[in-house]
Formats: sequence, C-alpha cells, structure tokens
Amino acid sequence: MLGALYTIKEVSELTGLSTQLIRKWEQRYAAVNPLRMPNGYRGYTAQDIETIRWLKRRVDEGKPIGMAAMELKSLLYSNIQPPLADSVDGEGERQGPIGMLLHYLEQADLCGAEKVYQQLRALRSMELLLAEVIKPALLELGERFERGELNESQKNAGSQFIRDRWMASRI
Repeated sequence: MLGALYTIKEVSELTGLSTQLIRKWEQRYAAVNPLRMPNGYRGYTAQDIETIRWLKRRVDEGKPIGMAAMELKSLLYSNIQPPLADSVDGEGERQGPIGMLLHYLEQADLCGAEKVYQQLRALRSMELLLAEVIKPALLELGERFERGELNESQKNAGSQFIRDRWMASRI
C-alpha cells in the first residue's frame, strides 16, 4: 500500500533500528524525507521503509552510513532502482519513480505526489527530471486514460500537477 503511512515507532519495529538512529539518518544523510502529519509526527511510506532497510543492510555489510547514503543517491540519480528488501505491504510489484508518482496522482493524493516529486527533484537535475520522469509520466497518464484505466478527472488532475511542477521549474 503506497498510500499507507507508518509512524517512526512502527518503522523502528519493522527495521530493527532505534527511532533516534532513524532521525539521525534523516537529518545527517537525507536518507528519507517523511511526510509530517497534522499532529507533527513523521509519516513514512512503504518505500521509505524499504530505503531504510536497504541502507541498514549496507551498514551491516560494513559500509559507513554516509557512503551508503551517497551510493543510494547515485543509484537513484542514475535511475537505477537499488535492490530493496521485500515490500512492507507484501505486494510483489515494485514501482519505479513514475509508477509511484502516478499511483498518488490516481488516488488524488497530492501530498504523496508532492513528496515523491520532491524526493526525485532532490536526486536529479531538472533536465533529467524532465526527461526521465515528467515527460514519461504525462505520456503514461494519457495512455492510461485512453485504455479506460483513468477517468477524465484523474487524468486532468494528474496532468495539471505535473505541468505545474514543470512550469515552476522554468521560472
């Protein structure tokens, strides 16, 4: 479930890391960027948990966390999906950045879509973001609409979100 959010305590239980260590990895290495819930608590996605598990595996293998975080950013920048742990929600299908972005847009979850967009923006130059995410996402939205997988409202809202980010990048 990409839409589900987990508390830091749940993430700690699922990863075996202390809440303090998870916070330090966020602050020092930008390992993940959880959403903030209205009450101020951190909200982690299944993808965030998989990322933390991947980093933990690298650290357990002897790699310093700073180097593991740089390796992760390098992989994501190169549009290579790191080999992540099994999905938190048990779904076998892993979605790349476009799939994740489209999932949130289809659900009209603009906060989730914005979070994915900001994570992608932090890891890619605007040129790469446009070529590897924005343009393909717009094309995929149109194709899903033509196949009847999206209604007009979903297509329009998703397209508007993506176009707004694209136009903002040109300013």
